[in-house]
Amino acid sequence: MSDKYRPDTQSEQQRPPLVWQQQEPLFDHPDSCCYFRLDGSKPVGMTRHAAVEFTRKEVIGVLELLQREAEKHHGIDYLQTFKSDDGRRLWVIEDGEAITALLPSDY
Repeated sequence: MSDKYRPDTQSEQQRPPLVWQQQEPLFDHPDSCCYFRLDGSKPVGMTRHAAVEFTRKEVIGVLELLQREAEKHHGIDYLQTFKSDDGRRLWVIEDGEAITALLPSDY
C-alpha cells in the first residue's frame, strides 16, 4: 500500500499528492494506540484553514490511509503529518474527543 493519497478529480490531480511523514514514536511504542476510525465513534472535522487549503476528498483520503496503516500496525501515534512537494502541510490529530485535520499553524 502506498503512503501517498492519490487524488482522483482533475482539480486535485493538478496538485502534488500528500505524502505521509514518518511518525515520531515507533509503531510498537505504547503511545501508538490510535486507529483514526471513521465509524462514527468520534466526530471528525477540520479547521477553517485546513478546509480552505484542502478539499474534503483529500482529507477523507488521508483519513482512510491512516485507518489502514493503524490497522496494519495495531495503532499509530495520535499526531500524523503529511506534506506535498508544493509545500502544503496537513496534520491529523486523534485525541480522546475527536479526529481533527488542521494546518500546523492552527495548532
